[in-house]
This record gives sequence, structure tokens and C-alpha cells, in this order.
Amino acid sequence: MTSTNGLRPLYLVDDIAKDVGKEVTYAYDDLVFIEDSEVLIQFADDPPNALHLFIHQDIDEESCQAIKAKYEIVARAKSTPLTYKGRFTFSPDKETKEITVQFFPRPGSRE
Repeated sequence: MTSTNGLRPLYLVDDIAKDVGKEVTYAYDDLVFIEDSEVLIQFADDPPNALHLFIHQDIDEESCQAIKAKYEIVARAKSTPLTYKGRFTFSPDKETKEITVQFFPRPGSRE
């Protein structure tokens, strides 16, 4: 999802994060990390303004469901399509200082 100038509407994610009591801590390309890196939101290309939600692999299932519900409720109130896509984890490369993000799509997800 990009605007005509090629930029992604970070304000959508920022508004959602604030409404669930969190802050955006890092954004890169189509990925946005939310405070404490428990949540990652990815901009989707279609439909416009759609977002994909990933929850960190280390979060237990009960907490995952609660986090997912919070984000879905807030996004729905803002008329922003948000789809839970699964879990993620990341690890830094000590030599290059780059971060590798690994996704674990939920069963039945078309990833």
C-alpha cells in the first residue's frame, strides 16, 4: 500500500498503536515494529489501507489472542482492514548489524 508519492501511510499504524496504548518504535519499508517488538504490522498492497498483523513468537497463546483482539477492535473502529497473518521472530546479525525477520504464517494463511 503506497500513496502516489511512494510513501506508506504510517499515520494509520501510529494511530492504531496509540489507541491500544503502544507506540511505533521502528519502521522500515513495509514493516512497522510496535513498542517492545511484540507486534509487527505490515502494509499490504491490496486492498488500499489494508494491514497485516504479526505477533512475536515468544508471546504465549492467551496473550496473543488478547493482543490480536485489541488491534482488531481498534482497526475496525477506524475502518482500517487488519488481518492477523501469524507469528514472527527476529535476530540480529552481529557482523553486519542487520536484522533478519522470520515469519510463521498462521495455518490457512495465503502467504
